[in-house]
Amino acid sequence: MHKLKSAFSAMTSPTKSASDSHISSQPQHQAPSHQPPRLRWPPALLSPPLTLGPILDTSPRHYPRDFGRSIQLSGHTYYLFGDTFCFSSPPSQNFLGVTNNTIALVPDLHTPAKSTWLQEYGEEERVEEFVSYTEEEEEMCRRWKEEGKNKRIVNWAFGGIAPVPNTQTSGCAEAWMFYDSGETLEASVIHGRGIGVAKLSLSSPSNPNTIVCERTGPFPLFDPTGPSWGNMSILSAPDGYTYLLTGRDLDNYIARLLTSSSFADPSNYTFLHKDGHWHPHYSPPYGPLGSLAHDILAGQGQGALLYLPDFAPEGKPYVWVGCSKFLTGRVWVGVAERPEGKWEVVDVGELPRGEGGNRYCVYPHVWGSRLERGEVMVSWSDDGTMGGKVLVGVLRFETEGGEGCADE
Repeated sequence: MHKLKSAFSAMTSPTKSASDSHISSQPQHQAPSHQPPRLRWPPALLSPPLTLGPILDTSPRHYPRDFGRSIQLSGHTYYLFGDTFCFSSPPSQNFLGVTNNTIALVPDLHTPAKSTWLQEYGEEERVEEFVSYTEEEEEMCRRWKEEGKNKRIVNWAFGGIAPVPNTQTSGCAEAWMFYDSGETLEASVIHGRGIGVAKLSLSSPSNPNTIVCERTGPFPLFDPTGPSWGNMSILSAPDGYTYLLTGRDLDNYIARLLTSSSFADPSNYTFLHKDGHWHPHYSPPYGPLGSLAHDILAGQGQGALLYLPDFAPEGKPYVWVGCSKFLTGRVWVGVAERPEGKWEVVDVGELPRGEGGNRYCVYPHVWGSRLERGEVMVSWSDDGTMGGKVLVGVLRFETEGGEGCADE
């Protein structure tokens, strides 16, 4: 969708993030012990991407939507969506409105193209926001509607989550999440409002429907004219830090903080500068004339940082899977020794055209992948139909070393 193209160019621990983390591909037998195969570098696909289909709701209702980043908390898997267009059930299919951000449960990991809302909605009810509006934001949207202006406030969560250490097996699993807030007019983002922080929690770890999102800390967390920290991808790394890959216009930046610290406190963050050091402060200008390092994963747009030490090339355990800022519909893969780089990034091929629209928001899903076979599940958005849709597919990469794997 056009508004998203504008948005992406303008806005864009020991405990690992479940959506951006390593899932061990060690074999089940104990003897003999073998290393699993690794991603061959430079990477190449063994075959064109396989499309599994669009992500659909388990009900018969139609929900055009985009984004489709997945997160995992306390063993449950969810998709985070952006603008979600809500309709009543067939045959009427009355349009009920747009929800700017939503969350849905993946009830069966073996059917990743199916999701379900956390509660049942009546025939004339639209899905609720996951990152809710403040009273002030609700009032602004109400006033614009009364004035006949097609303006909205959106709170989009592109970056994934960082689980709070030592809570995943406790009575209340928790995670941090960033949301990128903006004002839209017609189909374009016209004003960035800055980045905010929310805390996710599961009051009953065994019940996936008990997940809630509570905005916390100051808003905006940082100067809204600068980078919206964490709006691309966040990754909790084994060194005890969570890294925030961040896009602003054509530049990309990175910040970090201790995973054990409060994400709602701006004083806990440090920012990578061009001198190669992490500093607690920064100031404008931004881009080539500023002091911040601005070329982290240069040219990349939406995607995810992953820590895959058993699958990535030896010595470069950090992996990027995503797309560029330029709506080419192609998948890019990168590897690095450290989250801040330096990164080697390669174009591995074009995604299926589907309805012929722009393809964007490319996200890997390790929980649906078979890394021991070189297979990585990805999703992407396609705006070729009204409201867009999220498709799921599989990329099969060449691997080397290990025992290999036989075709099925």
